[in-house]
Amino acid sequence: MLKKLLLFLIPLCLLCCQNETFDELPDDGSENPNEFGEFSENFGNEMTADFYGVINDINNSPLSDVMITIGNQTVLTDTNGIFFITNAQVFENFAYIRANKPGYLSGSRTIVPTNGLNKVQIILLEEIITETISSDEPSIVSSPDGASISFDGNFVNTDNTAYQGNVNVIMHFLDPTSTTISQQMPGMLYGQNILGEESILRTFGMLAVELQSESGETLNLAEGSSAEISVPLDVSLSAVAPSTIPLWYFDETNGYWIEEGVATLQGNRYVGSVSHFSFWNCDIYEQVVKICINVNDNTGEPLENLYISLISDILGEAGQFTNESGSVCGIIPANQVLTLEASANANCQTVYSQTIGPLNTDANINITIPSLETILVNETVTGSVYSCNNELIQNGYTVLNYNGINYLEILNDGTFEIDLNRCLQSDAEFSFVAYDSDNLMQTQELINQSFNTPITDLGSLTTCDEAEFFITFQIDDDDPITIFEDNLVGEAQPNTVYISQFNQQPYAFQAFVDEDGTVDLLDIRVNGEVIYDDCLDFDNDGICDNLDNMNYDLTEWGSNIGDVVSMSFNGTIVDPNGNTRTLSGSLNVEVIF
Repeated sequence: MLKKLLLFLIPLCLLCCQNETFDELPDDGSENPNEFGEFSENFGNEMTADFYGVINDINNSPLSDVMITIGNQTVLTDTNGIFFITNAQVFENFAYIRANKPGYLSGSRTIVPTNGLNKVQIILLEEIITETISSDEPSIVSSPDGASISFDGNFVNTDNTAYQGNVNVIMHFLDPTSTTISQQMPGMLYGQNILGEESILRTFGMLAVELQSESGETLNLAEGSSAEISVPLDVSLSAVAPSTIPLWYFDETNGYWIEEGVATLQGNRYVGSVSHFSFWNCDIYEQVVKICINVNDNTGEPLENLYISLISDILGEAGQFTNESGSVCGIIPANQVLTLEASANANCQTVYSQTIGPLNTDANINITIPSLETILVNETVTGSVYSCNNELIQNGYTVLNYNGINYLEILNDGTFEIDLNRCLQSDAEFSFVAYDSDNLMQTQELINQSFNTPITDLGSLTTCDEAEFFITFQIDDDDPITIFEDNLVGEAQPNTVYISQFNQQPYAFQAFVDEDGTVDLLDIRVNGEVIYDDCLDFDNDGICDNLDNMNYDLTEWGSNIGDVVSMSFNGTIVDPNGNTRTLSGSLNVEVIF
């Protein structure tokens, strides 16, 4: 069986950061490969790109409230684990998508973006403690998958001070033969080798490791200390496994793998020494070129949602669906002959095949598939989506699920047109739902729908299911401002819940709500201007100036994850300019941290 390698890096699967710099590596005491040149020069020019994606757990269940960061934009996934980011600042050969949620290891995906809508899918690994060990004592921790780590007992806090106490070891082995490894692993199989060159990788096994103190703080190995990692080798890879193999760690700041050290094959496992922890990877590598494949029919129309795969005798197979422009882009090994195949999906009959390469420079390849009628059925699903006020949705999306695959379409003017290909003899039923992102409302889900080939018109649909969580407030006679579920965070603290909104919009709201109904801090900003902060020290005497006359009515409060804080408020406030203003509003927020 061919083993997966991420030859293509187009995403499948919505929240506040600075633009990333890609020439700074963490100070872990290791040699900095960038002394050979600026690795970021390989990423090309800056560009803007659009993304949507799905974040799931290992059981393929969607994860809500995952913080997604691309360039200078950050959003949270919705209840379906879905996010959208438009006009993100990335590089033409490199877009780094990060996913973070408390209780899970950091996840990410790195892709070569296209001009169309880029699709991403990420699986987050849960922070489950494999074993608890003690500092100052040598110990060995093993995972159920057969991987192990030997520690010498020397650990430090994030400020490099020595740590004494119990150490919680979180450890996941990523099987290189798994069909979902490309979704579980960080970044893509792309890295910087010891000479500073960009490389495409083939993994023989990965370890995800996180060390935590008893209170949950991040730990690492002390300077001058090391640990021995042991990574099991799948028997199916034995024939091609080298006796020594480079070790690579994933740089979570910059989004690619960096070669550091080697592992040796000892029996049926690779064993090597590492000086710090993140993801570690045993990989052979090849030099790379960038490729874009553009697929059209015999009339010149682009073929969307066609599955394109590339097969390498050395590095294996990977593939991705074409976007609305009929394109996929990515990096492939240089100087190799590859087989290109096209099908309706990864499980459908091949409708086109050709060999490409060997390539030693970047390339655009145009292919024409003249006739699909005898093998594939082209389906188009159309309709329009309205709010309960009978207005076309201006900011939302649709999800059509067919044969286990989600086909998403952004709603810009309330109308949608979804094109897909299916195998001729396959089942013709699908499900459909549409979402209003502004108001967090949705249509009723349509299930067991059947295609009316070639065009299925779902007609006019309305989004009338109300959002459960929100903050709404009004200042003086200004228009009310409402912040909906996707932008809200409720964080439990002792006897208090901290409520905040990710400031992706021109306004912000935060408050500390006590269980007795008092509000310790209330901070409101609109268009970057501080409207109210009840702990601003106007006279610089070190004492908060609580100049408000606010009434708070707490109707529900809880500090466990899943609990809800619900309250209304009204009264007068004094802004930083000394003006008295009226404020009223209400909130209903779930505790998610």
